[in-house]
Amino acid sequence: MREIPMRRIVARTHWTTQTIDGSGRAGLDRNENCDRGLRQIITEKFLRPLDVDVLIRYPDLRLAYLSLAKITQLPADRLLLTSGSEQAIRSFLYAHSPLKMGDSHQRRLVYPDPTYAMVQVYGRLFGYELQALPYSYCHSERRFSIDTSAFLTCRDRDVVYLPSPDNLTGTVYETELVERICAAGCRVLIDHAYIDFAAPPIGSTQVELVDRYPNLSITRSFSKVGGVAGMRLGYLYSNSDNINRYYEDKPMYEISGISCAYLAFLADAKALLDGTVSEIRAGKLEIEKCLQRKGAILVPSFGNFAVFEENDEIFEPLRAVALLRPFEIDGKRFIRVTAPDSGSVRSILEGYDD
Repeated sequence: MREIPMRRIVARTHWTTQTIDGSGRAGLDRNENCDRGLRQIITEKFLRPLDVDVLIRYPDLRLAYLSLAKITQLPADRLLLTSGSEQAIRSFLYAHSPLKMGDSHQRRLVYPDPTYAMVQVYGRLFGYELQALPYSYCHSERRFSIDTSAFLTCRDRDVVYLPSPDNLTGTVYETELVERICAAGCRVLIDHAYIDFAAPPIGSTQVELVDRYPNLSITRSFSKVGGVAGMRLGYLYSNSDNINRYYEDKPMYEISGISCAYLAFLADAKALLDGTVSEIRAGKLEIEKCLQRKGAILVPSFGNFAVFEENDEIFEPLRAVALLRPFEIDGKRFIRVTAPDSGSVRSILEGYDD
């Protein structure tokens, strides 16, 4: 039998190339929740008393949706649980894609660049015409910027992905801009994975737009604020028609049994989320102050991380004790540093700030 060659659309990193750093350095490169206090609470209050039935039995999705509605204060029938915000992005992009719609009309996917890598991957797989809008950097103003006018050219067949805050630059897209993009008639997905660490009114006002714009969906994740990146737990919020559309493509069980149990745990411990946000904000401030004293140039950002202009003299000593995330924009080099709680910051930087 003649072998049919595989059509490759995107190049993906294979699991065999994944390496785990064994140096003992602090992991400040992946934007995981590094709050030691939250880790201790999860261990003692959630994991130790966990009933083994959540592993043996199939997931209790009714419990999960009711718990999520309680946590978010949003209607359960307008929520879709997903395996992390990644699967929320996948569900959204597939639902509005040329592949799903089965027509010959070209559909643009417009997004800032750089951003979450899976946006481009799913965009290619689902047949979108990709339009990446590059960030630029103004050194004198210490800020990233992007030409948002291209977002406003999108029409009903197009899709806009807006990460707010973005996971490299920490850029927030103001509600006024989001509303103007929605008014243009295109499909819009706002990624609020880091919104808990931004100014509180931004997240709530953008969520309110869902009631006014049927073309708007929002995704959030518990990887950052909930401290469970390894659990892969997120959700989509939109109007009921959109949620029903996304529901067609869901797996039989949206999330695992242990994820369902964790949502039930959080529903009765919502103050835990506010507490870890406060701790991480304090840790971020400590990192910023310490490195600025060393001469590092801070780029103001939102998120559970701090962003600086790269400076080898300043950051090489820090790399000896912590893993950092370098990136480039506009031909310039930057460093992103995930913020742990303030106590952990002091432990990591002990001796470095002497």
